[in-house]
Amino acid sequence: MWSVFFCCLCEIRGGKWYEVPLTEVWVRFRMRIGDFAQKFDISIDAVRYYIENGLLLPEKIHNQYTFDHSCEEDIERILAMKKMRFTITEIKMLFSLYRLTQLVDEKDVRYFESFYVKKREELSLEKTSLEEALLLIHAEIDRLQTQSRAVYRPFGIPISFFGAFACPRCEEPLEVGKASVEGNMIYEGELVCSCGYHARIEDGIVITPSSREEEGPSYLQEENPIRAYLDKTDPLFVSFTKKGFDWVMKRISLENRPLNVLEIGSGFCFFLMGFIDKLPDKTTYIMAENHLPLVRYAKKYFETNYPNKKLIFICTDFNELPLRRESIHCVFDLFGSTTHSFASDFYPVRNVLPLLKKEGYWYGSYLYFEPEEAELQPGYKKYRQMFELDRIQLAFSALAKIESSRLAEIQVTPDLLDRFLKDSIVSLWVYKGQKMG
Repeated sequence: MWSVFFCCLCEIRGGKWYEVPLTEVWVRFRMRIGDFAQKFDISIDAVRYYIENGLLLPEKIHNQYTFDHSCEEDIERILAMKKMRFTITEIKMLFSLYRLTQLVDEKDVRYFESFYVKKREELSLEKTSLEEALLLIHAEIDRLQTQSRAVYRPFGIPISFFGAFACPRCEEPLEVGKASVEGNMIYEGELVCSCGYHARIEDGIVITPSSREEEGPSYLQEENPIRAYLDKTDPLFVSFTKKGFDWVMKRISLENRPLNVLEIGSGFCFFLMGFIDKLPDKTTYIMAENHLPLVRYAKKYFETNYPNKKLIFICTDFNELPLRRESIHCVFDLFGSTTHSFASDFYPVRNVLPLLKKEGYWYGSYLYFEPEEAELQPGYKKYRQMFELDRIQLAFSALAKIESSRLAEIQVTPDLLDRFLKDSIVSLWVYKGQKMG
């Protein structure tokens, strides 16, 4: 029970009257910032933001903000205006107009109303735009859900292709043994040579003695390995490598006739994913990758989505490819040599070039850096010279250069810091050459 006196209030405690200073009463009817924020389900930072922008005007007592009923009314107006999609600038203008005029004059009311009319028009336009976007999204979802796929067909090694196999040690033709044949495909078996070389065919993949069969990177164990890989890879580096892919794709010209093309160090086959729709039906695309889990993933991906393409999967060190000399019409080297350069003192072109037919083409994308711009981590320093542009260009001196370009540069992203020192700058060199007679 309260009784009002001139400079204080009195309250009854235990049947006795006690004087309470007015300043203490005012504080009791106010909230502190934490309670205020909790009551309106907003953060303390948001409350401070509205104070800094002059929308909330709490009193400061003993160096602490206290919020009264007028503050509650203001925050309710602010939150209502935010739901109406007013910007903070617009809300400040509306608050200023209301506080200064109290909207007594008709002209002030009409001016205040004009903000709402304008916002209604903006939201109507946005609603139309959103409805159009939703229609497009629904149409795309329907297209994807009804998109017909070709009948699933596992890839094997076509019997007609076996003439292209040869021993990487003595270059003699390889013999097929213990073969499991279905139709015109071999899915299980072995490739053997009288010199003792032996490779096996397992689930339609040629697996050579130089293959790496361990589990591989952790992202291969995820439900969606590509998404897991991209989650760990900086988008800037993805865009950087894509520039090399695009440069090569624009310069490829393949006739629709029986041709063998080879990609060394195919990895996830990102290059082929972007190119496969342009791959002629009669062309056989050979993917050479040393990591068996990657090969298995790529094979499953393409036989699920592109079962009518002619694809061969070989798990091998691409310096020991079991292919006959001059059996390849075109070589794609998209970062295969770059990956190899972190663990070797020579470039794969030395051993792969004999497989290329005369007048065949070589396309490549290569990482390099200037000595003053980058440095490798201590464990890779001995391979530093492998990333000198002059040395890379010299490796292709046996080919006739058609075109090359220093395409792009990038500061190493976090996913490259296991190999490069921080703040290193790496560049991209792209190349197209031809093997002459």
